[in-house]
Formats: sequence, structure tokens, C-alpha cells
Amino acid sequence: MVISRFEKFIRYINEIDLYWHRIASMEMKEYGFKGSSAIYFTQLLNNSGSVTSAELAAICGRDKADVSRELAALEKAGLITRGDGSTRNYRAPIFLTEKGTKLAHEIFEKADYAVEAVGKSLSDEERKFFYSSLEKISVGIRTLSETGITKKGKEKA
Repeated sequence: MVISRFEKFIRYINEIDLYWHRIASMEMKEYGFKGSSAIYFTQLLNNSGSVTSAELAAICGRDKADVSRELAALEKAGLITRGDGSTRNYRAPIFLTEKGTKLAHEIFEKADYAVEAVGKSLSDEERKFFYSSLEKISVGIRTLSETGITKKGKEKA
């Protein structure tokens, strides 16, 4: 049986996603959080004070309800603060606390190590091509999700 390009694509994307979640869950368990929290920490490290929960949801590709639940847990643990204390809505900027920044650095270092370890068999040229290709596929599939598909794989006009 011949595996189509579509089947290979979906299989590898799903496999990468499955193992990433497994690794993130194992690592985040040490800190008492879900694996999905890892992406929030890394994004907050890069955007502390300049991102709202709505923007964080968009950056991370998560729904607002998940982000809201996770941020509530992070706030309760003293890892983030939101706004000036008077606003607790989607427009309030999120700040990592000192404790949150320390933890975010630890998570970022682990994520950086993981990416380095799994990509060590790629040359710099292969890596550059891979990320360029992945970006093009991402943009293409996002566009297709907005325009839809008609018969015979033609995009709707």
C-alpha cells in the first residue's frame, strides 16, 4: 500500500504534536502545571508586560477559555500579575513576577535543549529549508482554511 503525501503529512504532524505534548506534560508536572502551560511561559518570557490574555491566546493558538484557566492558576501560584490590579479582563497586560520569570527561563532552557537535541541531525541549510517550508505550509493551510476547498482541490474564488 502506498502512503499518500497527505497521509504522511498528517501522520508526521500528529506524531510531532503527540510527542511534544508528552514531553511538555512530563516536564511541567515537576512544576505542578499542565504541559500546555509551557508555551504560555515561553511567550510571556518574550512578551511580559506587552501582551494581553486575548493576544496570548492568538499567539499560542489556544482558545481564550484555556488561556484564562491557565492564567488564573499562574496568578494563584504567584507567577504572573495582570494589569494594575484593578482590571482583570482580556485587555489587561500580563507580567511575569520574579518567581515566574525564573521558572520561565528554566522552561525556555529545556525547550531550547529539546529543539537542539531533536534537530541535531540537520545541517544549518536543512534546518533553514525546513523552517521556510513549514512556514509556507502554515500560511497556505491557514489561507485554505479561510477560503475553503471546492471539488478537485480547487480553492473557492
